[in-house]
Amino acid sequence: MQLPTEVRESLIVMLDEYFENENDSPDVSQLANYIVSSLESVAEEAGVEDAEEIITMIEEEAELEEPLTITLEEELGRNDELELTGEDVVAFLATVCALSWDEEEEFEDLDDFDDIDDEEEL
Repeated sequence: MQLPTEVRESLIVMLDEYFENENDSPDVSQLANYIVSSLESVAEEAGVEDAEEIITMIEEEAELEEPLTITLEEELGRNDELELTGEDVVAFLATVCALSWDEEEEFEDLDDFDDIDDEEEL
């Protein structure tokens, strides 16, 4: 499933703040619940269509056998070496849930750069 880059970036910030300010060593259940609730929240803030159904859509597209929270608990429990940083946890989430990030904005910037480069050649 492809989500806006804004969701990824906001989720990283929320997780980093969570680890810094609230819980720097959560158990897998706490972390899984926080990831799921944060994902719902940032999807809504980013204006993702049907944000209230984001978890269900991820579960269906990733063909998870269990609800996302339980799947994350199990996977987090197996992964002792995961660094508790927003970046690493979001990368882990993307792997477990087959998520990718829409980087369309970056491509637009590259197109603009190419246009400028073409003008300079004239």
